[in-house]
Amino acid sequence: MNSNMTAVLDNAPYAVVLYNNNSRKIIYQNSIAKKFMVLCDAYDLLSENELDSSFLAHLEKRENKPTRIVLDKSKKYSIEFIRKKINDTDYALYISDTSDLNAMMDSLKAECNTYKSLVQNAPSAICLFEWDGSTIKPKIIGEALEKILGYPEDIILQKNFNDFIKLLHSEDIFIFTND
Repeated sequence: MNSNMTAVLDNAPYAVVLYNNNSRKIIYQNSIAKKFMVLCDAYDLLSENELDSSFLAHLEKRENKPTRIVLDKSKKYSIEFIRKKINDTDYALYISDTSDLNAMMDSLKAECNTYKSLVQNAPSAICLFEWDGSTIKPKIIGEALEKILGYPEDIILQKNFNDFIKLLHSEDIFIFTND
């Protein structure tokens, strides 16, 4: 590897590991990657400067796509790897710590559940819709809406927007827009 490439990789703001796919030997790792590699060694993804073959086989199936590895049972610590081909035998691993992402996902799930509960238990008839790429469909409905329409939740959630509107009486329809 030439000195220009080493200089670029040494100053990269992310972890980079270069390795030979045939030997599984690490050719180069920048200083950020060295910190990650200590963790990888602790979790048997690496031994004696050689990457684990089953780990590499897993990455190979997901070429150029992120692969998240959860490192502990509490799912609080995880690392994401992206494998990119450099030439016929050498590959680069781009590594990032996704532990904060796990915490944000847990927080977001909790917020979504709270919001869903508020909608479902509201005394007013509420229905939240979602766009699935081709149609607008009910996503979350309140119990009050089920009582007013006289249909159970599973039936209402199967309707597209136009069919949902047909369930309503014309004098009950008020569509809120941002116009």
